[in-house]
Amino acid sequence: MARYGLLLGLLTLCGIGIALLIDYLKAHPDLDQYVYKTTPAGALRLDILRPDRPSPERGAILFLFGGGWITGQREQFLPQAQYFAQQGWLSVLVDYRVANRHGSTPLDSLEDARDAWDWLQSRSEMLNIDPRQVVLAGGSSGGHLAACLASGCGTRLASPPSALILYNPVLDLVAAHPDDGFSPEEMALIEQLSPAVRVQLSPGRALCQLEMPRLLLFGDQDPLYQRYLELQCADTSSSIAPLEVVTWSAVGHGFFNHSPYLQQTSERIADFLQRAGSADPESGRQSNR
Repeated sequence: MARYGLLLGLLTLCGIGIALLIDYLKAHPDLDQYVYKTTPAGALRLDILRPDRPSPERGAILFLFGGGWITGQREQFLPQAQYFAQQGWLSVLVDYRVANRHGSTPLDSLEDARDAWDWLQSRSEMLNIDPRQVVLAGGSSGGHLAACLASGCGTRLASPPSALILYNPVLDLVAAHPDDGFSPEEMALIEQLSPAVRVQLSPGRALCQLEMPRLLLFGDQDPLYQRYLELQCADTSSSIAPLEVVTWSAVGHGFFNHSPYLQQTSERIADFLQRAGSADPESGRQSNR
């Protein structure tokens, strides 16, 4: 009897999940949804928002949500996806495994992010995008995954991103501390990783020397901004590709999710991508809002 009760509970949860998914898709009929991967914990999906007037030379932007590798939803970046679709970009919102829903680790999340990237690259013709013009973006732990994909972290991409956009990213798991804003649950997840893996999954130093355009966005009250400053990227950054860091005054972690910063950060990214694609801006640039 207990077994049947458990089965009924699972079916009920599945029904709730399907109902939420249907409501989400009904609310956003402009989204195309694909399963890019199936795991023992279930299927992983991504949503694609196509521009009204696609411009192949602009390519696509793939977004990775934040949530400390524990929680979070791919629709976090839906407002940004809609903004860039209006600019002619194809926008991609990726789901990946997180601990609360899938019992996963940051390594699992990174594997999923890589597989989503490979899925997108392999279907560039179907989606009418230039595979050489795909931007990788992420926020917080999603920014960590994006930085890891771009810099290595033990998982090399066959085709690197054309540019990297990081919203207040986590860049150092070795130095992670509650004072940096990590919750007890996030610290426990990080501390479950071996010391060697924590070093491997700390892309900060490698990020400084990447030979692709990079834009980092921080609130100046975010402890992760101080962690970034400790990297001294301006002294070691590649002179081949631009590295820009933009800060907003008197705001902290996750500021970009809310007005007026959502619009401001999106406009700044659009400007950066336009300049990075058509000019050779000075590297190591930093500015304040």
